[in-house]
Amino acid sequence: YQTISANHGFALNVPVPGGTHRVCVYGVAMNGTDRTALGCRVQTVSVQPGGHLDRVAKASANKVRVAGWEFDPDADGGPGIVHLYVDATGYVITAASPRPDVQRAYKLLNDKVGFDVSPSVARGKHRVCAYAMNKAHTPGTNHLMGCATLAI
Repeated sequence: YQTISANHGFALNVPVPGGTHRVCVYGVAMNGTDRTALGCRVQTVSVQPGGHLDRVAKASANKVRVAGWEFDPDADGGPGIVHLYVDATGYVITAASPRPDVQRAYKLLNDKVGFDVSPSVARGKHRVCAYAMNKAHTPGTNHLMGCATLAI
């Protein structure tokens, strides 16, 4: 018994980790035993970290408060790494504070993606920038979350 129709297309989204993958498609007979290779392709998936710089504000006479969130799909959506720069001084921060709002919005495995730090600074004008760092260390895949200038 054979059925013929105009509807022979297909589309499928398959979650995969970042990296290079070989994807093959087969036509399978209705009896489920015979199959024919329709083709294979190599596909590279780039998985970039995401995040947002929510707040840059004066915390006290000699501190700046920097808060936001960051997650890296390469780290299973969990605590990621933020590189924070206040002028020429760099800080490495683990984004591991609870942010259930981000977890819900991005359907992450956990909510430990927030950061809220207050590094010391001298009086004056300062430039603050934060980057979401890619755990896989793929060149060019770190994400600038934002920059702000403020005076203390």
